Amino acid sequence: EFFKKTMGIVTVTLVISAIFSLSATVFAQLQYTPLAPLPGTTVGTNCNTSDPVNDPNCKVGVSSYIPAVFKLSIAIAGILAVLMMVVGGVQYLSTDAISGKEEGKEKIQNALWGFLLAIGAFIILNTINPGLLSFDLGKYQSIKQAPSAPAPTPSRAGVLAFCTAENSIPGRTWCDDSIERNKLAAGLNPVAVKQNGPCLDIGQQDCTSVFGLYDATINAIKGVKTRCDAFAAKNNLPECKIVITGGTEYWLHGKTKGGKPTPPECVLDIKCNPTGHKPNGTVVDFRMGDPSFDSYIKQNGPASAFSCAPGTKYIVNGKIYVDEAPGGDHWHVCY
Repeated sequence: EFFKKTMGIVTVTLVISAIFSLSATVFAQLQYTPLAPLPGTTVGTNCNTSDPVNDPNCKVGVSSYIPAVFKLSIAIAGILAVLMMVVGGVQYLSTDAISGKEEGKEKIQNALWGFLLAIGAFIILNTINPGLLSFDLGKYQSIKQAPSAPAPTPSRAGVLAFCTAENSIPGRTWCDDSIERNKLAAGLNPVAVKQNGPCLDIGQQDCTSVFGLYDATINAIKGVKTRCDAFAAKNNLPECKIVITGGTEYWLHGKTKGGKPTPPECVLDIKCNPTGHKPNGTVVDFRMGDPSFDSYIKQNGPASAFSCAPGTKYIVNGKIYVDEAPGGDHWHVCY
């Protein structure tokens, strides 16, 4: 009975210690000086036990006292468990009475279960969070507000909808085309974009944008690069250098419609502008002047075919390349 009561006290001590670990922060800074401090419970490591009142190292705080009591309780539980197992073993061996042996056996079992309970409490708390055993209440004094989550990045479809909104405003920011540029430059058949800088604003002059080109269009353009290089190698020509000079910067195109000038307000309006140079479009311009690329386009000679633009036409691999202004600086092609 004595052992059961002792183990009950130890268990209650462990539970109270765990509760203290989650208690309010008001006790975090409380300190006092006991007349006879327990070893390991003082805030300092060199407590002068002969004069604890005047030694600041002998002060005891909640965060230093409770952990020591917690560990001391486990140590006491272990010592008592061993003693009770010895007592139970002696009783079991020293009597021939069945009741005496059962009583000794019960003491051994109770001692073992009590010790496992004490150790189990420590293991469980340490597994859940080792900080529960530190009892450092000071760290809970201030709870910092979690930083607000960053604004979600708009989806590509949302960005595309923004850039193709009706009645586009001059000077409004145009969308970044780095994704499309990276796709064009990737792999063994890279295609460049004119090095005059990307378009940053609607209405910006002397810029090139490939924002919103379909993946199918990008793949078709890279296919041209592959076939052109094969043609060049077969004919002992240098590697083809394909550069996009006109992409989806619609306000730099479509300035005429049916041979008549497009109204200025319509040029900047993506819905009104008649050009095919738009996001989700399939029209691009290539730089003219590379001997290998020009030879590849002209290999079959001029052709008579309907196209999305007027001018001298050449058909290669089912695609129509248009020299919109003979002697000009670009090839116009619709994919």
